Amino acid sequence: GLASATWEDIEELKEELMIKTKLWTTKAQWIQSSTTWVTAAYDEIDIDEVMKQMNGYRKTCQQCEYSLPENKVVPQLKQEVNDFYLTIPVLGNIRNPALRERHWENIHEIIGFDIPNTEEELTLGQLMDRDIKRFADDLDEISSTATNETSLERMLDKLSKIWKKLEFEVLPYKEKKNVYIIGSVDD
Repeated sequence: GLASATWEDIEELKEELMIKTKLWTTKAQWIQSSTTWVTAAYDEIDIDEVMKQMNGYRKTCQQCEYSLPENKVVPQLKQEVNDFYLTIPVLGNIRNPALRERHWENIHEIIGFDIPNTEEELTLGQLMDRDIKRFADDLDEISSTATNETSLERMLDKLSKIWKKLEFEVLPYKEKKNVYIIGSVDD
């Protein structure tokens, strides 16, 4: 006959079955989600939602990597998830509303192709096919610069509006011709 299993054996099999079920469920969800994302226009993807789901996939990959070290599906899924994960910050950078024409020219020069405006649709998959994540550092720098420039422009605009309202008293300086100083500055 068959050897009887111990309670510990049954619990171990139950845990293994649960983690394998989780792995295959995650793999199926990953295929569905990633297929949807790569076919979507890059500027229509909800980055926050994608990151939330990506963190869940990464967590499951870590759990499976620990619990199923011999499973060949785990490293494959982990690689796919991590490759995709590295692309998402780049997506945020090229969707930065602070980017101006000068920034876009710089981006196009660095990546070697134009990212079209709204007339043409560019999918996330097309960006990934061109391995846009390899430009992540450069694109992050351009995006950060654009954000900082926009912030400075706003500050200068506010300062300019304040200064337009102010009136300064200008006084001649000593007895020198065409040399003036600001008089009383009460405010």
